Amino acid sequence: MLSYFGLYGAFIASVWIVVGVYTAGKLYPGYSHTKQFCSELGAAGSPTEKLSPIINNYPLGLLFCLFGWYVLQLENAPLLIALVGWLTISHGVAT
Repeated sequence: MLSYFGLYGAFIASVWIVVGVYTAGKLYPGYSHTKQFCSELGAAGSPTEKLSPIINNYPLGLLFCLFGWYVLQLENAPLLIALVGWLTISHGVAT
C-alpha cells in the first residue's frame, strides 16, 4: 500500500499544490493569483500564515518523501536515479 502512494506521490503532489494554493488564496482577503506570488500565502503576517503550511507544505513534503522512497526502492536502477531519490527526499524534508 505504501509503495502505491510512493509511485503516485509525484502526481498527487502536482494536483495537491494546485488545490492547496487555490484554497489558501480564497482564504486570503484580496489575494490575486495573477498579481501576487504564492509564497505570500505563508509569509509572516499574512492572513493565511498558519493555514498555508498545514494545507500545502506539510502534505507536499510527505508526498515528496514518499516518492523519493519509491525511487530508491527501484531494483537495478542506475546511481543517478538513486541520487534523484535522495534529492527528492531532501526536498520533501526541506519543504
